Amino acid sequence: MSTVKDPSYHQLPEKDSSESAEEEYLIESNRVRPSKVVGKSTLFYAILLVSSLLSNLFLIVQLSNPASRRNGAQSDEMRTPFAGLVRDTEMVLEKTYVFENETEHNEFWENINVDAGLVALSDEWVREHGLQLGQRFPWDDTKGIYVLEGFHSMHCLKSIHDALTKLKAKRRPIYTWDHIMHCMDSIRKNIMCEASDLPLYSTPGEDPELGIGEVKQCRSWEALTAWSHEHTACYRLINETDAHMDRLERYKFCPEGSPYIERVREVFGDRTGVE
Repeated sequence: MSTVKDPSYHQLPEKDSSESAEEEYLIESNRVRPSKVVGKSTLFYAILLVSSLLSNLFLIVQLSNPASRRNGAQSDEMRTPFAGLVRDTEMVLEKTYVFENETEHNEFWENINVDAGLVALSDEWVREHGLQLGQRFPWDDTKGIYVLEGFHSMHCLKSIHDALTKLKAKRRPIYTWDHIMHCMDSIRKNIMCEASDLPLYSTPGEDPELGIGEVKQCRSWEALTAWSHEHTACYRLINETDAHMDRLERYKFCPEGSPYIERVREVFGDRTGVE
């Protein structure tokens, strides 16, 4: 029986050994190795996850450590959005504002100055920080007048103290009853907004005191005052009880070096309050 060769199958010619080796190298170089790629990716993400967890744990430990807070170890995310304040100042709770001598007590409160709380901020800065435009600053129409909330609260406390002491002495307070009620409500809202969770211990006895000697981590009032001076509105609350005075008179106390001194002098001449 004769055999028939299938024309579709034939033996390929042998290739040169160097050519075969080169082709084999190229094939191996471009071949995807799923098991090895997946293994390296898994290891990479595992290392990344562990590093992230360790970083977060370190941050939590730092922020929960009173010593770290005292040293100002706080991130930019914890700064206030306007003056950039952080809780880097200790305050010991004590009877600082209580005096046996009533005259001394009243003088203490009267000497708390809140004039620096009025600031002039540019409209551009205000828009960048998501605030609303305020009434115009008299010496620069591109700026508005604002009252820093901390200073407003201090003003309210002073007003309430004045009302209490004046009513006790059967004298007329500086501010109206409506103004005092406004101040009380403003302080109430600030207290609720702060929602402080500091546990204040109570002393033993029939008339216990709260938290005396405890330490609070606070923002610096001095730092806030310094920031307000950088944005001064040249304001001073003179003739507080004079309802008929020109209020522009209270905006003539620009510090030395202020760009508004010349404009103030144009209006008030020698009656400027330039410091």
